[in-house]
Amino acid sequence: MKPIEIYDNGGKSFDRYTIFINGLVYGASTNALSPQGFFQFVGFSNEIDKSALGKRIDFEALPSEVKEQIRRIEAVYG
Repeated sequence: MKPIEIYDNGGKSFDRYTIFINGLVYGASTNALSPQGFFQFVGFSNEIDKSALGKRIDFEALPSEVKEQIRRIEAVYG
């Protein structure tokens, strides 16, 4: 797995997690695989102010659905 940065805003918003992968940024809800969930490209890392994203966390601290979506992105884009 490539180096990633993950931030958790503690549930202050539906898109609780912000994930940085190779200069790309994704937002995710806890239930990222659900039709009512959210996992979407939101911008490029140079466009995002990290100061309001919450606490930085490790990959292992993520819910399983968010981990699975990250694995899928890496499988497609390497």
